[in-house]
Amino acid sequence: MDVLKENVKKLKPAERYCSILFDEMCLSSGLNYNSSVDIIEGLIVDSGTHRNQNFGDHVLVFMVRGIKKKFKQPISYTFCQGATNQYELVRQLKEVIGEIHKTGLTVVATICDQGRPNEDDFYEIEVRRENGNVERLPIVHLFDVPHLMKCTRNNLLTKNLHFVTENTPKVAKWDHLVELYQADSKIEDCKMLPRLTDCHVMPDKIPKMKVRYSTQVFSQRVSAIMSFLASKSVIDPEAAHTAELFLFFDKLFDSLNGSFHKVIEGKIYRTAVTKKSIQHTLWNDSIKVLSTMKFVGKNGKPVKVPTLTNWITTIKGFQTLSKLLDSKGIKSFLPRHCNQDSLESLFGGARSVSCQNPTCSIFISSYKTLLLNNLVSTHSPGSNCEEFTESSLLTYKNLFSFNQENPTQPLCGSNTSRDFDLLKAREYNPSRPSLKYPNTNFRVLVHNIIDLINKCSISHHPNIKSFLVNKIMINFDLNILHCSKHDQNIEEQIAGCIVKLFLNHWCTEINRILSGKIQMRYNDNDPIKQLANIWRSKHSKKKR
Repeated sequence: MDVLKENVKKLKPAERYCSILFDEMCLSSGLNYNSSVDIIEGLIVDSGTHRNQNFGDHVLVFMVRGIKKKFKQPISYTFCQGATNQYELVRQLKEVIGEIHKTGLTVVATICDQGRPNEDDFYEIEVRRENGNVERLPIVHLFDVPHLMKCTRNNLLTKNLHFVTENTPKVAKWDHLVELYQADSKIEDCKMLPRLTDCHVMPDKIPKMKVRYSTQVFSQRVSAIMSFLASKSVIDPEAAHTAELFLFFDKLFDSLNGSFHKVIEGKIYRTAVTKKSIQHTLWNDSIKVLSTMKFVGKNGKPVKVPTLTNWITTIKGFQTLSKLLDSKGIKSFLPRHCNQDSLESLFGGARSVSCQNPTCSIFISSYKTLLLNNLVSTHSPGSNCEEFTESSLLTYKNLFSFNQENPTQPLCGSNTSRDFDLLKAREYNPSRPSLKYPNTNFRVLVHNIIDLINKCSISHHPNIKSFLVNKIMINFDLNILHCSKHDQNIEEQIAGCIVKLFLNHWCTEINRILSGKIQMRYNDNDPIKQLANIWRSKHSKKKR
């Protein structure tokens, strides 16, 4: 935050207005002991204020994005099991907005998918300035417009959409699009809609989470061809209603996702929003039409779908945001800067760096990697230099490596008095032993230490290794480990090695239970292993 605060000082007042994006990403459950910060990652559901022993399978990420100036910056993330509850989400959101406000940025909007923390399109949040004064910040809440388009399409796949325009009731059906697609596909080399594929039209082949397969259907071209063929009775004449709906959402999407300051390719609504722009008239008319819409199931019964209400909330939010920015001296803004594309890009990057569903530990590493790659990119925006293409791998090596003396002469000799047949059998080269042969006292000590550690249910605590080492130092006499030729803290160092080995082995055992590779022993009383076994039983797919 301190670095962000220094960079904000370089921005003009109009460039400091920003929005907060937040969304959750699915993770795989798994544990990993991170020795650098001395915690177990993955087991700890960390909301920023409390930690508990549950397996984290979601991550909630907050990001700041500029309204007038193009900038983005991930701010924080927290782990949770399942979706974050509404009250905790509101608490974190208020905390993030307060911290962002301290940097000099001004938050004017929050953007998320349809799991929203509030019921209004406009609200205020109290933040405390450094001088102690309390200020109420007006905040506009918006839903991610591409997400709304995707959800509208998904609902239309299984339901009919009833709406009213010009006092005439109309019904839009997905079957009309299927009929159009089949009619257009009869002549393969002469298609009127060459962009449409089975992935756009056929319900069983549509990638439900991909936005582009919905926006390419709700388009002016599809609407025009469908309306024309319906008027000629080539397809069902009632398909004209569906064509009208497609055109309606095409215009609405353009108006809420504009990215140009001038008209491109005849798209008059895909432009910046100003005080007198044509988007305002479209928005007022769209609210009236959306208020008449309702989804009806195949059984003829109405189905309550929040997406339609959220469209209205988002439109009203953009209207309020336009007035708010105008009062701050910002005469125009691009609506596309008010969606979740930047956050989705971060999630996509995290998956590409690691895997489709990373664990908490892998997500943390991917998150840091993405931030670091962004900071050391080959050309920084605004830098006074030409772009260079030389690799920076050597710089990384110089930054993170250092010379260290490694003594090759052993300080202590062998003092083994027992027969270790198993260890000897595991030697690669019996003539040059590389394994260690502990004596009886040391083996008994390690056994007792592990018994003590197993009784401690503190896996969710920070500084877990330090805590366990202190407990070992108090409960055991480690004088047998003392050596005059080694460091004075040799006892504590050996205890630390034992704890670290145990924690890594314990995490591996938990991960194998979670993945179903092993079954928990019936006499195992470890509460975390029992929790892992319950989690595995609950989330494993039933074989039929």
